Amino acid sequence: MAPEKAKKNAGACQVVFGWFNSRLRPCSPIALVLIGLLSRSRMKGRLSEQKRARGFTLIELMVTLAVLAIALSVGVPTYQTITARSSLSAASNDLLAALAMTRSEALKRDAIVSLQAVSAEPTDTLGSGYCIVVGNPGNCSGTLVRRFASLNSAISVVISGGVSSISFDGLGGLTNAGGGTRQVTVCRSGITGRQINVAVAGRAKLSDFAGC
Repeated sequence: MAPEKAKKNAGACQVVFGWFNSRLRPCSPIALVLIGLLSRSRMKGRLSEQKRARGFTLIELMVTLAVLAIALSVGVPTYQTITARSSLSAASNDLLAALAMTRSEALKRDAIVSLQAVSAEPTDTLGSGYCIVVGNPGNCSGTLVRRFASLNSAISVVISGGVSSISFDGLGGLTNAGGGTRQVTVCRSGITGRQINVAVAGRAKLSDFAGC
């Protein structure tokens, strides 16, 4: 066996390194090492091609689906909460801006101007929409400055004191609060609400409200 193996190796060496005969013997150890490295490289290439062609196993697919299901179960509620908080914050900021505009109109006209509910409900004063109107007519049929669309049905807005409007006089002060302040609460189920406190002088301040 040894002579036959040596002869076979010699033939391989001569094929691969025939052009190198001037410096290496056909079956020198260096030549054999180089042949071994070439063989290993080819073998790794074939194994790599087999792995690429193999695709996904059923277990790998099941694990991927399980991870995806866990990610969705955590991510979807978080996204819904973020969306709900964003809509509540937007409604509160819009209302705060509307109050500032109402007071500004009162100062500019030197007259009473009101933020009036379109259709007030006991548990949702401004949710159906509101307007800025000159005077305090109790509805939006007077001299209209601006009208605002109804809010998200999940959001409720209530003015303290059971009234449907907030009015400012020509000096910018609160007029229909009996000398006191007014609170406007903006609530949505399951989320910390917001409250706008309107001072006697007419300035409005927004803060968190846990009483929704």
